[in-house]
Amino acid sequence: ISSFNRHDDIGEMAITNNFTISKPIYRSGLRIHRNENHIPNNETGYISQYLDAIVSVEDDDVITFKTEIGELNYWNMSEDYQLEAVSSLAIWERYCNGMTVSNDLLYANSNRGFVIVDISDPEDMAIIARWAQDRYRIESIFLDEEKVYMFSGLNIIIVDISDPTEPFLVTDFRIDQFINDLVYVNGIVYLITRDNRMP
Repeated sequence: ISSFNRHDDIGEMAITNNFTISKPIYRSGLRIHRNENHIPNNETGYISQYLDAIVSVEDDDVITFKTEIGELNYWNMSEDYQLEAVSSLAIWERYCNGMTVSNDLLYANSNRGFVIVDISDPEDMAIIARWAQDRYRIESIFLDEEKVYMFSGLNIIIVDISDPTEPFLVTDFRIDQFINDLVYVNGIVYLITRDNRMP
C-alpha cells in the first residue's frame, strides 16, 4: 500500500488513466499529478479556478462543476500535462454535491434531484432531462443501469432512468434511523445509519 501526502486537505479526487486530479477542501483550484505505477507523484499542473465537483470521464478527460455560474466544464489533458478547456454547459444549478458518469451520460446531483447530461460529444454537451422534488435536500446519488438511488436524512428515494430522457419516481420511503451514507453493490443497497438519539 502506498500513500499520497499533500499539505492541503483533499476533498475530492478524480483518477484518470495517467493522472490524479485533486480538489482541496478549503482552497480553490485543482492540482494535477502524474501517476507512476498507479501512484500519484509530483504535481505537474494547477487550475486556479474555484470548482466544486470533479469526475473522470475517459482516457485523461475530466468534467468539473463551477458553483458561481452553475456551469459544467469538460477538460482534456494536453501533451504538457495541463488541463485544456474543451467546452462548457450552463445547467442553471447553483449547487452540485457530486457527479457520476455512465454510458456517455453524466448525472449531476443538484441538491433537490439531478440533471442528466449527454457527454457523448465533448464539444457539444447537452441536457437531456432533469428530475427534482421539493421535500428533501439530496445528499448523494448512486446509480445502476436503470435506477438512481438517493438519500436524505431518514428518506430513501429511487428514480427509474431506464429511459434517461424520462426519469420518474419509483418509490420514496422512510426508515427509523438517520442515513449517513448509501452504497449500491451488485443489486443491493447498503445503508450506513445512526440512531436518531445519537448527537
